[in-house]
Amino acid sequence: MMNLIIDIGNTAAKLAVFQRDKIIEVQSVTTKKLISEVEKIIDTYPGIEKGILSSVVLLAPSEINSLQNLLPLKVLESSFRMPFKN
Repeated sequence: MMNLIIDIGNTAAKLAVFQRDKIIEVQSVTTKKLISEVEKIIDTYPGIEKGILSSVVLLAPSEINSLQNLLPLKVLESSFRMPFKN
């Protein structure tokens, strides 16, 4: 089982692929190329089953929908209670 973690900052996004509890890939990409880079990672690692998205910037619903069309995502929000079960 693999998971994709997407952490969006003000100008860049970090993408990390986890296989169980090990990080097997980390990339930093511009936010403008986020969707295409996520598509590439999913193609490279077809075992990715789901992901987590966190962002310090407000994302448009269309951006979130585009990512959720690629894989099932939990979108972290301030209302989440920690820790949560994956």
